[in-house]
Amino acid sequence: MDVRKIVIIVEDVQVSRTALQWALQNLLRYGDLLTLLHVFPNLRSRTSNKLRLLRLKGFQLALSFQDLCNNFPNR
Repeated sequence: MDVRKIVIIVEDVQVSRTALQWALQNLLRYGDLLTLLHVFPNLRSRTSNKLRLLRLKGFQLALSFQDLCNNFPNR
């Protein structure tokens, strides 16, 4: 069986959690590669503090989806 690459766009909203949960239950198969993608808006002034804050928010967002992924049975 070929490995499928599945990308799910996520935001910090409930609809993203619902979309991820649906994909885990209805789309994902054993061996598939799942990538969660979140895009931040383009900042004209990219100071190191703003970039650090964006990285922190991205990390926190990824952690917020961890429970769904960890509770998914690896079939």
